[in-house]
Amino acid sequence: MQGESTLAYTVEMQEASRLIRIVHTGSASIEEFIEARQYAADLMKSLRYLLLLVDVQYVNYSTTMVEQYEFALENIEVFPPDSRIAVVLALEALTDGRFVEDVALEHGVEIRMFTDPLSAEQWLKAGLSV
Repeated sequence: MQGESTLAYTVEMQEASRLIRIVHTGSASIEEFIEARQYAADLMKSLRYLLLLVDVQYVNYSTTMVEQYEFALENIEVFPPDSRIAVVLALEALTDGRFVEDVALEHGVEIRMFTDPLSAEQWLKAGLSV
């Protein structure tokens, strides 16, 4: 994955709910995830949307615990205040995802991990903590 740029994505904006859905596919390095996160945050800021659903369940990646921790910590600086973020992961990635979720929540980022896109979208739209 070093040097390769194989992370692809599609973006859907739901104007009524002010939700951005980004579905990623391919392979990704931590650097590509950082770039993708910045793109999503910039899009949220420019549209003044606060709901983000990121689906990475079909992405092949490998990150270290330190990379995950730093990525989670940086979320508070990147996303607009009052953002709500739902991340859809493959079942085998959920343990690492919960670590990122815990770190981000401890630092004021409203983020939740899911394995089902419908549940993720329902959580975002309901405005409830799960």
